[in-house]
Amino acid sequence: MANIVRATTGLAWGLFALTNATLLFGMQGLPLWLQLLLLGFSLIALAWLLLRYNRLLAQWRVAGLVWLTYCLLRLFSVWCHAGGIPFLRDNLATLAMLLAIEAMLTGWFALLVLVIRRDVSLAYLVIFFALGAPLIRALVIEAGGVLNFLIGQTAEEPFHRFSVTEPLIMSLSCMGTLGFIAFLPHLVWLLIKELRGRWPNKG
Repeated sequence: MANIVRATTGLAWGLFALTNATLLFGMQGLPLWLQLLLLGFSLIALAWLLLRYNRLLAQWRVAGLVWLTYCLLRLFSVWCHAGGIPFLRDNLATLAMLLAIEAMLTGWFALLVLVIRRDVSLAYLVIFFALGAPLIRALVIEAGGVLNFLIGQTAEEPFHRFSVTEPLIMSLSCMGTLGFIAFLPHLVWLLIKELRGRWPNKG
């Protein structure tokens, strides 16, 4: 069984690298259906890798590193798109954006497995309300209103600019939702353990 898992993991890494390399060098020449097919294979390989390394991803430092990688890939895509070289603008910028999306999915998965494997739901809620609420309030004030804020988030093409508030909003909103969902079962489990400790041992 271990050999099968290792072989499948190696196959997933190879498929992930091959599909992204093909998209990099054949972005303009491949038909749309083939690009979507390659993207689908890449996401399937990514899904297996996420499940395979779920224990590694369930760490604060790894989740932070993944979101940092997302930021770097987004910055790289903006830089490539702003360059005058056609290969950078048409191929490398698009690939960097696809990798950034996959990093975003990995970041969300890391936050999910972190709250599943560890009791961090309260930490998620504290971080969400301590950072998320002031951040959104500041952005709304800067935009001049809620409507301007909502329109401004989608008004510009993602290739044209990148702001650190982008990954912050995505990750913090995910942490808030996961914190609310996971807090209740954790609370129930703590109450059960507390009641078990108070009941007399009849044995």
